[in-house]
Amino acid sequence: MRILMSIHHQLDTNAGAPGVTLHLANALRRRGHAVDILSFDRMPFPARLKGLLYPWFVTSFIAKQPWHDVLDLSSGDGWVLSTLPRAWLGTPAPVLIARSHGLEHVMHEARLEATRSSGQKLSWKYPIYHGGFRLWECRMSFLHADAALFLNDGHLQYAIERLGVHPDRAVRVRNGIADCFIERARSLMTHTLPIYSPSNIAFIGRHSDMKGSRYLCRAMRAILAASPRSTFGVFGAMVDPNVVLAEYPPELRSRIFVVPSYRNEDLPRLLHGYHVLAFPSLSEGFATSPLEGMACGLVPVVAAAPGPMTYIENGRNGVVVPLRDADALEREIGSLLKDARRWHDLRSRALETAIEYTWDNVASDTEKIYEQFGHAADGENCGRARTRALRD
Repeated sequence: MRILMSIHHQLDTNAGAPGVTLHLANALRRRGHAVDILSFDRMPFPARLKGLLYPWFVTSFIAKQPWHDVLDLSSGDGWVLSTLPRAWLGTPAPVLIARSHGLEHVMHEARLEATRSSGQKLSWKYPIYHGGFRLWECRMSFLHADAALFLNDGHLQYAIERLGVHPDRAVRVRNGIADCFIERARSLMTHTLPIYSPSNIAFIGRHSDMKGSRYLCRAMRAILAASPRSTFGVFGAMVDPNVVLAEYPPELRSRIFVVPSYRNEDLPRLLHGYHVLAFPSLSEGFATSPLEGMACGLVPVVAAAPGPMTYIENGRNGVVVPLRDADALEREIGSLLKDARRWHDLRSRALETAIEYTWDNVASDTEKIYEQFGHAADGENCGRARTRALRD
């Protein structure tokens, strides 16, 4: 198949949605498909205009190169394209996919709630684009695509019930984790680990309200004060380490290690010696960070956002706590630190879960979606042609 994928960001294998796009494209290429990626990198516009103009750029690009079998476009990128007659895309028309990397409408509502609870205010510009027109763009993309892809059941149901996406066109998909994590998980599974008491806690993600940093800091202040031998690592904070350290009393700071950014392939090494992953994020599409931690031998303690709940089962391969509940986060992490056998059992099943999320498995699932909706689109186009012929 000839596949065009789009992503409304700069390409970066170490970033969330851009990294997912690159990994999936490479996995599809390994399976024999021709895959091109359209991103901000290829736009000849000033950075401040790229988000607004990108759907028009995507449409213009496809008009000049109309030979793809599949157009797999991230949410919002295809709304201009979807308003045009399907015959404009050629005969036969390619399969048009709208792919969510985290449903913007749900993220928007979570951001409003986080702002209300913290007493902060959003920029006056936020309702104009990100909290307004951008949400309309995404809804139009989902409504008019042959298939709309979502990363968890919560987002899928929201799209059906609140956005009007037809249930037959809404599909839940998953992401994968890089080969370095799969290799790490398989290596750890081959070694018999003696039962010992876990002590060190990690967090992977930005230091921000949306990632639950306020609740994480409250929980970790109590845990570090109660467990003098424990350390806390923050990986990918995307801020100066002093910004994170300022949230903690001076006497705890020597046991807190902050890595502002890292390369994905370095994370297994960075996580060596850590045992529990704290992940109190308020809203996630899929969330690969807990899976990456699980592959590196950490037991996840996550907030009940739909994304990580896709693969984490409370008490089987991790622990789930309520959203915005610092006390529950502290209690469950503290319980794991005191119960070596329970931590060991959860760790074993977390490793078993992680190795299922290879990009080759995800690419295989993606092929089936393309084929399923390609046949459906062909049938629909034939039906429209027959209707026109009868009418004429």
